[in-house]
Amino acid sequence: MYVLGSATAFVNENGTEIGAENLGWTPNLVSESESGLVSEGPEVDPALEGDADDSDNVGLADQELLVSTFDSGEVAPEGSWTANAGLTLRTAEDVEGGSYNSTITLSLFEDAF
Repeated sequence: MYVLGSATAFVNENGTEIGAENLGWTPNLVSESESGLVSEGPEVDPALEGDADDSDNVGLADQELLVSTFDSGEVAPEGSWTANAGLTLRTAEDVEGGSYNSTITLSLFEDAF
């Protein structure tokens, strides 16, 4: 089983957009799994952060890993565990100020047995 996240572009009332590649996250397991089989995904930096050669600075423009487990059948009896993510938005200095809206979508996929 794995949970992936992606975001839409941030858009203000004037139609100005901040691309989802400018939103990064740091996944975190709030409550560890009893079996230890659930692991958090890697940190994903915003595109404007880090080195130009850094493959982790792609933002949430595509599907990025929040958490995963290698054997969902073994994790199922645990009932539940909790994960969240710290979010980081980096924009250019000349971005228009104001309120912007975006949607973050989390998708849960089950392993094929």
